[in-house]
Amino acid sequence: MKKVLMIIGVLAFASCSTVFSENEYGVTVTSSPESAKFHIYNSDNIKVHTGRTPARVQLESSEGYFQKAKYTVKFEKEGYEPTTTQLKGKLGGSYFANILLGGAGIIFGGLIIDPATGNMWYLPKFVSGNLTEIKEVSK
Repeated sequence: MKKVLMIIGVLAFASCSTVFSENEYGVTVTSSPESAKFHIYNSDNIKVHTGRTPARVQLESSEGYFQKAKYTVKFEKEGYEPTTTQLKGKLGGSYFANILLGGAGIIFGGLIIDPATGNMWYLPKFVSGNLTEIKEVSK
């Protein structure tokens, strides 16, 4: 009975990122000055969100098997130079628990489940754009 419980326990935690993480994150988008229009594009340059700052958007942390998400955020406001910033997924700490578990953790969690679900990645909680005011040139 002990062996069965041990095997169930190892398999249950074989994908630590899937248990302790998610694959979609709320990201707060801000700008200086506020009330700038923003557009978020994925790595295929497809627009996935448009809004005005400040705003909170839901974005996926993965683009596929073993691929972290990469977004371009473009900010614009009348009277200001447009600006662009990048938002990229990062490897989550819970993914390394698969390695610590060894055996089933590495095989099931580290190579199959977490990369397939995208739960091995996380996104930063905030992204911001600083717009520069356009100065009129006097003649």
